[in-house]
Amino acid sequence: MKTKNYILFLFLFLPFLQSNAQTVAVRGKQLFVNEQRYRIKAVDYNRGTGDTGNYTQDIALMKEAGINTIRTYAPITNVAELNAFAANGIRIIMHLNENDFENYINTYKNHQAILMWEFGNEFNYHPEWFGGNINVWYSKLQACAIRAHQLDVNHPVTTAHGEVPTASVLSACPAVDVWGLNLYRWDNDVPAIDDFRRLSQKAMYVSECGADSYNKSTNTIREDLQMQANKNILTGIFNRYDDCIGAAVFEFCDEWWKAGSPDVQNPGGSAPNSSGVPYDGSADEEYWGIVRRDRSKKPSFFNLKEIYTSLDAFNKKIEAESYSSMSGVQTETCTEGGLNVGYIDTNDWMAYNSITFPTTGVYTFEFRVASYSGGKLSVDLNAGSIVVGSVTIPATGGWQNWTTVSFTKQVNAGTYNLGIFAATGGWNINYLVIKSGGQTLRQGVENEKKTTDSVTDEVQDFSIFPIPVNEKMNVHFGKNTNNLGVQVLNMSGISLLKTDVLNDSAIDVSALTPGLYLLKVSNGNQEIVKTFIKK
Repeated sequence: MKTKNYILFLFLFLPFLQSNAQTVAVRGKQLFVNEQRYRIKAVDYNRGTGDTGNYTQDIALMKEAGINTIRTYAPITNVAELNAFAANGIRIIMHLNENDFENYINTYKNHQAILMWEFGNEFNYHPEWFGGNINVWYSKLQACAIRAHQLDVNHPVTTAHGEVPTASVLSACPAVDVWGLNLYRWDNDVPAIDDFRRLSQKAMYVSECGADSYNKSTNTIREDLQMQANKNILTGIFNRYDDCIGAAVFEFCDEWWKAGSPDVQNPGGSAPNSSGVPYDGSADEEYWGIVRRDRSKKPSFFNLKEIYTSLDAFNKKIEAESYSSMSGVQTETCTEGGLNVGYIDTNDWMAYNSITFPTTGVYTFEFRVASYSGGKLSVDLNAGSIVVGSVTIPATGGWQNWTTVSFTKQVNAGTYNLGIFAATGGWNINYLVIKSGGQTLRQGVENEKKTTDSVTDEVQDFSIFPIPVNEKMNVHFGKNTNNLGVQVLNMSGISLLKTDVLNDSAIDVSALTPGLYLLKVSNGNQEIVKTFIKK
């Protein structure tokens, strides 16, 4: 929610990070950096009159929150600042002046901080800037994109469009590689993604979204409502990763200069098309930060951190029927949708080729299974050369009565052919999910020497439900009837909840903010660790 900016560029020809320049490319609906798929986890970033912060301080906060991208409203010309962002792995969607950008691109096109070049921010709301004819702007945007590509073949061009562009606008600007959408549709921007997808298969991301922390309905600061809205908005967007390459939350820091004196934080301010701002339909322009002007953290900072850091966790779902080869099994219709693999007898197997474990660490293997009388499966890598582990399948009372069983095991980074073997037959499988935990995560749990490798088959009949968890989580831990020691930890290994419960009883997790957590359950010298998602 910014107005048009025109600035003069003062270039400092100092050494900067331009060696080994990265390649950023768009393929279909996705963005790739150095051939790796890239998810935009961003904040909109602008420092204006009276802002007492500095980029070094801000970068530290961004890294803590898992932010990998910033989106600017004017070009950054401080070489030291660009270097600092690049050195900390934070890339920049760099806003450029559409009338004066060629020198900037030529100077900084090899800088490692650059992700994309951006022209325009909600210019479609301001036809008065273009003689009353907004088509003048779209012609200008197309020309800027063409020229930027001529100057720099390694970075895409984007624009921040107010809401979803029309088919005619998309047709007028074919040189735009990625469409950014500034969206304020209460606390659910997903319908806008659907609207865009009905018009285009180009790459897109949400270039502005979120809520302010001042509620005009009650004339009170409501940082809790801001957090709730941002949580709902981001959860919806990132669940659509195949259609939307990410989001930039508006805004990193409160902007005190927008509605009154820069020395006082004032309600008010105006922004075009802001009636959809949650939860009062009013854009109080000085209250949008996830941090306050003194850089103290609002609740939204912590929630954004939960969401952004959880996105980094490895989580791969493998449908059972997608095997590369098999012996003895058949597929059938599954009551949970699609197909499952059934008719599994002892010594039957399925193989899944080219499964990549990105880092060396502890992984959780979850199996969605059903069985009348129970059975047992084992997992190996590369045709049995590496034994991963095994799990007992409980009797569920029916071939379509599904439950989840799991075990954890350390796996070295690499790409493998993964095999599922029926040590004892008589069960069906719908899918396998592999989730990362990681050695450092495991060490952070309690700095114990004990690892999940020591978990025995007797306790591997372990499950939690429902998934994802809402208010209460039920724990099933084999045939154990004693008290279980339960801990809930965040992904840094910090204990948030510790209690003793009976097997098959419920744990109240309503106080947890949404995100990814660890559940550690122990009984004497037996222990298992599992990840879960809190809604």
